[in-house]
Amino acid sequence: MVNSTGDRGASPQEALGTRVAVSARWVAASTGVGMVTTWLTALALARILDRQEFGIAALALLAVAVFQLFQDSGLHAALIQRQDRIQEAVDTAGLYAPLTGLVLALACVVLAPLGALFFHQPEVTGLIRGLGAVFLLRSFAIVPSALIQRELLFARQAVIAVVASVLQLGSAVTLALMGAGAWAVIGAQIVVSAWWAVAATLASPLRVHPGRASYGELRELLRYGRHIVLGNAVGFVNSNTDPAAVGRLFGPVPLGAYTLGFQTGSQSVTAVTGVSNLLVFPAYAKLQDDLPRFRRAYLRSLRFVCTISVPAGIGLAALSDVFVRVLYGQKWAAAIPVLAIISFYGLFLSVFATTGEVFKAAGRPQLFARMGIFQIVILFGLIGALYPFGIVGFALARAGATFIMGWVALYFAGRILELKISEWIRTLRAPMTASLLMGAGVVATHQALATVVADSVLVLALLVVEGVILYVVAMR
Repeated sequence: MVNSTGDRGASPQEALGTRVAVSARWVAASTGVGMVTTWLTALALARILDRQEFGIAALALLAVAVFQLFQDSGLHAALIQRQDRIQEAVDTAGLYAPLTGLVLALACVVLAPLGALFFHQPEVTGLIRGLGAVFLLRSFAIVPSALIQRELLFARQAVIAVVASVLQLGSAVTLALMGAGAWAVIGAQIVVSAWWAVAATLASPLRVHPGRASYGELRELLRYGRHIVLGNAVGFVNSNTDPAAVGRLFGPVPLGAYTLGFQTGSQSVTAVTGVSNLLVFPAYAKLQDDLPRFRRAYLRSLRFVCTISVPAGIGLAALSDVFVRVLYGQKWAAAIPVLAIISFYGLFLSVFATTGEVFKAAGRPQLFARMGIFQIVILFGLIGALYPFGIVGFALARAGATFIMGWVALYFAGRILELKISEWIRTLRAPMTASLLMGAGVVATHQALATVVADSVLVLALLVVEGVILYVVAMR
């Protein structure tokens, strides 16, 4: 007997494990490529564009960020979690998603002047209108992308993602060198969105038949999805309050430094948690009625995330000074403390972000909103207290709110999975201890080298190699 995975005689549990393991390799490879190309894109744009242009692009992206809340109305998660009547759900979501994308595109065109007025930057108007095309194009990729993820067809997704990463790097750098300024960022987003819309549709295991769409089916999907949307709305406030306030209060140049430090400090963690969450949500959904296996799967994913992201966060914090000055240039020195703080924010996030997929798979997506509201209250309180410290204070507020809220999220995840504190300690002890030893060694070496040679690419490379070796040795 051969099952759907091609494993002769394998049980359903073994087949699922095999599919997840194979998918993990594909997703890890594509995410690694994505991390490198995203960082190279940011590095190239930071070098080519001046600080004003870089900041203006960040303002435009912030202005339309609110529309992302309604991009899929929770349909992506609802399709993955769905266990029956899949074709009916696909047909309905396949009609609803593009209509929503069209509405959002029109909203960008009409409301663009309001974004420019809020940030006191008239140049933002055209950029916001250009981003309307991104929302329209992305809407056609929502359903096929959910189906690819639901069926664990991550080899297809990996190929699409790698090509998208290369397209983003190539188009952004080409446009910047041609003198497009802030439009280099917007143009790259349009190119990548178009690619995803076409490629995901071709790779989808099911085809959409809009004529079969059902209002009753849409209501059922949105009933689950509304909790995701509410959670995303709260998450939007959490994620965009600090950069929006920085852009409004301090202008595009400080926002550019804050954005650069934030993206660099959080990129490795968001990439790793993205890999894990892509894999574990469909797997968790299939295990939601088998608590022991659900619990084991969660601890494995947490161990995977922390083994990579914890040393990345501590290492970036230790090297923030030399990293920014050598790679981005002295003009971005204001980003150094932001990078150091956000690296620790990423460390906290790597531990706490794994709980979200537990809530969704267990059929309790409403916990998203509750966790987020709690974090908003903390974030606003910390911003009020730390505002006098400028962009550094905003970075501290973000990291602090995430740290406090994360413990609450772990508490509820632990109740759902019936986890003991000792199981968390065993999972986190090795990467945390090894990362701290690595960070201390790298800082000591950097201080010693600073008395002999100036910071350079070679010094940075040596410190990175030392950090990797120290971490591997400490883990063993």
